[in-house]
Amino acid sequence: MAGRFQLLLLLIVGVVLTQAAIFKREPSKTQKVRTEVHVPVQDIYNELGRLRRSAGAPSHHKMPLNDSNIYGIIQYSGNDSGVIFVLTYSRSTTNSIVNSKVYRSGDSGVTFTNINSRIVSSGTLLLDPSITVSPENYKTVIFADAVSPVLYISTNEGKSFTSQTMFPNTLNPRSLLYHPTVESWLLAHDSTNNALYVSRNLGHTFTKISDYVYSVFDYQWGTQPYDKDSSMIYYNTDDPKHSSSEVHLYTQIYPYDDTTKAEFDSDLGHHDAFLMVDRYIFVQKTVNSKITLWVSADRKPFKQAKIPSTEGHQAYLVDSIKSVQALVIVQHDSGQFNLYMSEEMGVLYTLALPDIVVDTSGGNYIIDLELIESMNYTTYIANQKVPGSGTSDVRTLISFDVGGNWDTLRPPETDVNGDIVECVQPLCSLHLHMSTSEYWRTGVYSQASAPGIIIAHGAAAATLNDQDTNLYISRDGGVTWYQTLSGTWGVSVLDHGGLIIAARDYHNGVVESRTLRYTCDEGMTWSNLTFTDENTLVYGVITEPGETTTVVSLYAVEGSGWVVIHVDFKNIFDGKCESDDYYDWTPYDENSDTGCLLGASITINRRKASRCCLNGRKYVREVSYSLCECTEDDFECDYGYMHANGYSGPCVRDGNITLDTLCNNGELTFLQSQGYHKIGGDLCSGGVEESYVAVQLPCCYESNNSDSASSSHTKSTISPTSDSASSTSQSVAIVLGVVLLIALLVIACFSIIMIIIIFKLIKTKNSTIYGRVPTEERFAYHREDSPIQLTDTGPGVQNVNFVDDDDDEKPLTL
Repeated sequence: MAGRFQLLLLLIVGVVLTQAAIFKREPSKTQKVRTEVHVPVQDIYNELGRLRRSAGAPSHHKMPLNDSNIYGIIQYSGNDSGVIFVLTYSRSTTNSIVNSKVYRSGDSGVTFTNINSRIVSSGTLLLDPSITVSPENYKTVIFADAVSPVLYISTNEGKSFTSQTMFPNTLNPRSLLYHPTVESWLLAHDSTNNALYVSRNLGHTFTKISDYVYSVFDYQWGTQPYDKDSSMIYYNTDDPKHSSSEVHLYTQIYPYDDTTKAEFDSDLGHHDAFLMVDRYIFVQKTVNSKITLWVSADRKPFKQAKIPSTEGHQAYLVDSIKSVQALVIVQHDSGQFNLYMSEEMGVLYTLALPDIVVDTSGGNYIIDLELIESMNYTTYIANQKVPGSGTSDVRTLISFDVGGNWDTLRPPETDVNGDIVECVQPLCSLHLHMSTSEYWRTGVYSQASAPGIIIAHGAAAATLNDQDTNLYISRDGGVTWYQTLSGTWGVSVLDHGGLIIAARDYHNGVVESRTLRYTCDEGMTWSNLTFTDENTLVYGVITEPGETTTVVSLYAVEGSGWVVIHVDFKNIFDGKCESDDYYDWTPYDENSDTGCLLGASITINRRKASRCCLNGRKYVREVSYSLCECTEDDFECDYGYMHANGYSGPCVRDGNITLDTLCNNGELTFLQSQGYHKIGGDLCSGGVEESYVAVQLPCCYESNNSDSASSSHTKSTISPTSDSASSTSQSVAIVLGVVLLIALLVIACFSIIMIIIIFKLIKTKNSTIYGRVPTEERFAYHREDSPIQLTDTGPGVQNVNFVDDDDDEKPLTL
């Protein structure tokens, strides 16, 4: 392959407070540190908080591990389990793993037992720094040896283990890829011989799929329902019989022999790399030293993506796709990163947001773009370089329609002390610290189990800065924001959003603490919990997957060793929630008066913030939908069109983009774009839809040619008894009829075109305040795992560089 080819996947995750976390303990030398009475609403909430605290306090228990290893991983095995694994280890001066230790808790972190002897009967345990749990059955847990091709497998959540030597012994135990729905099926890579293997019995035996598979990122299980056969495998091969590198994409199903192997879309030819994300397959292809992107939607043949830019491309970053459209970040030759969004087939793209913030200083890509889980994956928050400033100034923008329209964040009216915040849009707004910031461990935090709740560090200012960083919360999906705590914190949300925990963040050196903060009213009031008598450095807070319990585990260091602190908050609640403790909440866009997002009005059953009652693990949230009439906000500029004023105003033709010729295959009609298409996943109907969707028009020129051609080949049936005069009359009549028909077609086409022109001239399109950026501005100035980078280093060989979101030690899998 020529040049440097890169295809990356950006998967949006919560960074600090997850079901699994990895931490690096700081060196021990750094551990020694450091007539009308008006009652304000906040005072009422403070009094409610005081009354609640008198009702009960959280219970907590500290469990020292007596372990001085430098690194540690902590992970729940699964929902409703209560089993937690802790893996600690150190590294030698050559970066090799030394002295691995594994601990298991069966009571949600109250007690822990060292289980090294269950894994190996004697000797030193050297494990790869990962805990692999089957996505289909959480009782199946695998540890991989860091030196030998050996797997340590438990099918009973770590109560016992069996060791399994992989064969051939050149298989890489760290390359395992679980099947998404069948727990005993695994893919493994032989990095010595560049071959792909499959196991259908949890690693006891392996069958070779193919040679010439050069990277752990060159294979993937299929995805249902897009692949009907659950045994489907996709993989890249680069057969050396070719004079140059020619990577081709193949598929294969059980029984995995030559009869079930087929090239996926042979017309595509060779390419550089591929990536599967749900319904889409993305392929990077280089032709004449030009990097291009090709897309297959719903397993249909590949089509080249049309991205409206005259600049060349250096890399593609594909966002985690939760809607029926693709979001792709393109690194252009200028070094600028632009966000583009497609229509449903993932082929035609429009510019959604230019110059978003991407950090490449470490040789990898860290991107300031977050998909908000608590808003049903319809909302994005991004950081953008302020255009035209000539500096590195950054601002934060939010989109409620998966990138269709963007706006700045409304600043809070008061700070945590009740003082007025002097910040007025558009000159000042709230800006958030995201993945590229030193506060990345919290990032922009949201959970699907807590609708509407978004938490992040930030500052209310003209642009993003570090001078006055505090913790902010939105309770309505990003429309309004409130300063909830001063300083920097790591946070976690429990009990379906009914409980929020905050622990001191250690991003900036060592910040030791003895207390936690917690709130059951969505951050309006906070209470303190003293969980230890010693200064403790908290590296993270984890919860059971799903965030529906009231239990957290703090992973921390006291003195020179690791401790796990179990905290249960169930005593702080007034009791179980009753029906009148809930209300119906509808997510909305502050600049729309319809109460609709993406063409639908969603009603979500949600606990009232003022009711400190327990939702409970078995709480099932009621959600209902109703469709909306279409408005201007349901549409975005079509391919080949752009906003007249940069990122506001009507969509007009982009002169830099050449559109395909229509009516070139003898069609009778074609679809004429009106400059817009409906945003991917938008469900609206009616309303102004007819004014925005493409209209069907006749192919006038082709119709004329077609008619002319058919007329010249028209046969006249002449009776043997007809005389020459009648023959001549019939001929004349036929000619006149054809001429008349052509004339009528021309008049009809001309009339339709004139109607469209007149309609366009008299039609006025009111541009709402809610554009891609505020209308006051003419132009847009503006992390499942991490990005994974594929770099070409020679014919058919790819180096694998892991990018770490949580810590420089975190192992990643795609």
